[in-house]
Amino acid sequence: MGIISIYQWRQLFPKAPLDFIDVFNSNFEKYGIVTLNRVSGFLSQTCVESGGFVTYHENLNYSSSGLLETFPTYFTPDTASICARNPELIANYAYANRLGNGPPQTGDGWNFRGRGIIQVTGRANYQEFADWKNLSLEATMQYLETFDGFVESAFWFWDTRKCNLICGDISKLSTKVNGKNPANGLQERIEVYDAARLVFSGGNYTGSGFGGNWHKDTGDYVSLKNAPGDEIAALVARDSDNTQGSHTKSDKPIRLTNNFYRDQFACKDNCGADTVDIKLGVFLQVLSNKLENRPFNIILGTICWNYKGEVKCDQRMQHILGKAADIQVPAWAARGFPAMTSIEIIKLIENVFKDVIYCYAIDSTTVHCDVGNW
Repeated sequence: MGIISIYQWRQLFPKAPLDFIDVFNSNFEKYGIVTLNRVSGFLSQTCVESGGFVTYHENLNYSSSGLLETFPTYFTPDTASICARNPELIANYAYANRLGNGPPQTGDGWNFRGRGIIQVTGRANYQEFADWKNLSLEATMQYLETFDGFVESAFWFWDTRKCNLICGDISKLSTKVNGKNPANGLQERIEVYDAARLVFSGGNYTGSGFGGNWHKDTGDYVSLKNAPGDEIAALVARDSDNTQGSHTKSDKPIRLTNNFYRDQFACKDNCGADTVDIKLGVFLQVLSNKLENRPFNIILGTICWNYKGEVKCDQRMQHILGKAADIQVPAWAARGFPAMTSIEIIKLIENVFKDVIYCYAIDSTTVHCDVGNW
């Protein structure tokens, strides 16, 4: 089995970072992932578990109906209503008293929620990985917040669970990785597996690729048409020239939308990283429109891999990809408007965008928002 080329990667995962190519190629032989079925199997599982290699923390921002569908054994209608849209509370109840975790009040569910491109979950699995790495449990939690940790934990899981031996049975493999039978996103895993086998056999894959749109809450695809219609389409058409990629700073700010400029999202380390997904700009502009063009504070936008500042959320990679921002809506003295609370901001987002945008409160006035599932 040959190594993955950039061309093959872009055919399969057009929205995923290229960083994975070298690290996968350098580890496949080490872990015996050297046949067509094994490489295709590994990519099928890590792709779906990580939302197309762009999401490295478990998305737990479920609605009450989503909780009952995804965790029917662990939530009743009453508890689902209480926990809905509170990722930390959801994790503590959904993963309580299993996977080596203690009861909800210990916080184990949240502390040991799914991380990495294969979503290592639960205190017992974290401890096992920590022992394998010869690290403390606390150091392991920190390591699983890094790119190396995202990837190495997947190879560790793959090797210790002997996944190479079942790569000819994609349903069995998916259950081994996901823990459910049938596995969440099974059809997606099969499609990635089949496409990878085609590409690595020298075939010509003509599909649109995988990743970037997988919505882990519902198991469905989401797209622009799930958002506020013509308003979105017009903004995207107008502003699409101002999207991805860093730029050389000049005296003239580059406008993303009517109210937002790229410099507002630039890395606080002043390193020049300012990649912004156009959907993030459109999302914020729509919110601003709904609030009579109120100004927003971008507390944290794009960050670089080496960013040393504190990231007060579990979505560091989304900030790196330019798909996330931590925002505030401050007081607007000219119009007599007080500052908005985080609860008010979240209610507005949910009313306008329904379940499309992943958001939650960081503190009483700051909300993390990312468009990775849009």
